[in-house]
Parts: sequence; C-alpha cells; structure tokens
Amino acid sequence: MEVRSKAKVTSKGQITIPLAIRKQLGVEAGDVVSFELVDDGIRMTRDREPGVFTKWAGRLRIGRGQTAQEIDAWLHSMRGHDDE
Repeated sequence: MEVRSKAKVTSKGQITIPLAIRKQLGVEAGDVVSFELVDDGIRMTRDREPGVFTKWAGRLRIGRGQTAQEIDAWLHSMRGHDDE
C-alpha cells in the first residue's frame, strides 16, 4: 500500500510527519523514527523499542531453577513457607 504525502522543512531542519504517514506507521508522540538514505531517496521507519520488561526478562531465573516447579519451590523457601 503506497501512501504519499509532502512536508515542508523549517529553517531549523524540522518537519511534521503527515497524519496519513503517522497512521500507517503507527507513530505517536514520543516515538522514535529512523531515517536511512537509500538509492532512490530516504526511508523512514518507526523504531521498535523493546517492551518495558524486556531488559529484565530471565534475570530471576539465573541460579534459581529453570522449571516452573523449581521456581515455585524457590519462591516458597524465600517467603518462609513450610512445604511439609
């Protein structure tokens, strides 16, 4: 699907991304976009930032067990539960 729009560059080198392009890319306020020079012009893409929890994924698993049962047992012991 081809969407074409124009934008005027300000004296500070800024542009407003046209609404049709923002909608197509899913760009919202605060998002980061990347520009890449290609043979026939410029390619703009929306940067996909990792989810807020991605950097923490797997951190509690190191040395604490790999299965759900091992993790549950570790959590019970940390919380002081008696499994007898």
